Amino acid sequence: MSRVPVPFLALAATLALFAQTAKDAPPAAVTAYEQGMAAAKSGQSEAAVKSFQEATSLYPQYADAWYQLGRAQLAGKSKNAAVASFKKAVELDPKLAGAQVELGLLAVDNKSWSESSKYLEKAIELDPVNYPAAWYAAALANLNLENFDLAEKYAREALKADPQLTNPRIEYVLGMVLAQKKDYPGAITALRSYLKRTSNGFETERLENMIAELESSKK
Repeated sequence: MSRVPVPFLALAATLALFAQTAKDAPPAAVTAYEQGMAAAKSGQSEAAVKSFQEATSLYPQYADAWYQLGRAQLAGKSKNAAVASFKKAVELDPKLAGAQVELGLLAVDNKSWSESSKYLEKAIELDPVNYPAAWYAAALANLNLENFDLAEKYAREALKADPQLTNPRIEYVLGMVLAQKKDYPGAITALRSYLKRTSNGFETERLENMIAELESSKK
C-alpha cells in the first residue's frame, strides 16, 4: 500500500490534546515536548526525537509525548522504534486515536490485516473525523479479511472523507469489494473511475481485463 500520511492535528485539536496530556507533567517535560513539536513542524526529525525522548524520560506517563515520539521516529525511518512508542502511547491512553491510526497503518504495510483492522476500527470509533486515512486502510484490511460488508462501509466512508479523491485507490478497493459481493455494475463503475486516475500501464491492462470479465458476468 502506498502509505497515506497522518497529518498533524488541527491546531484546536492539538491544543486540547496537549492540555489533557500535559496537565500532570512537570514543566521541564512540557518544555521538552514543546521543543519537539517545534522541531517536528520544521522537519527536523532527529531533533524532535531527542526532545520527545527527553519529555518521556522526565515524565514516563506522557502519552502524547510517546505518540509524537513515534511520529518523529517514523519520519526518521525508525519503524520498529516508532511501533514501540505508539504502543506505549496507547497503553497509557487507549483513547489516543492518532496512535491507534499509526499502528493500524503500519500493520497494513506489513499485511497484518487482523491487527490493522483492530487498531483502525478503534481509531474510527474514537475519532471518525480527523483521520480520513483510517477509513481507506480499514476498508483495505477488511477486504483482505473477506469482511466484505464492513469493507464496503469503510470504503464509502473513505470516499465521503476524501471528496477530492486525493487517494484514488479508494475507488479501486471499493470496486474490488463490490466485485466480491457480485455487485458487478457498481464494481465496474468504481474500477472505471479509478482507471481514469491511474497511469500504471500494467495495472491498466489488468483492470481492463477484469472489467471485461465483470461485463460478461453481469449479462
